Amino acid sequence: MAVISRKIPLGSKPKVTRPKKVAAAPVEIEYISPFSVGNRVTHSSFGDGEVAEVSKNQLSIRFDNVGAKVILDSFITRQKS
Repeated sequence: MAVISRKIPLGSKPKVTRPKKVAAAPVEIEYISPFSVGNRVTHSSFGDGEVAEVSKNQLSIRFDNVGAKVILDSFITRQKS
């Protein structure tokens, strides 16, 4: 086996290796609905109702005239008291 030697010139700086950048894992942001159980709400087609359950952006609502429906909170407005 042959040994290869390299001569380093005088006054040269040693090679510096930098650590590799590691990308941070994306953080999942939990959605919090502005509505809570018991809020009175209004929908343009179904009318007035009461929030029965909240799951992220989905609301389970018991409407006064049409029964229970699951609707995204962006289609609902808070009923004025």
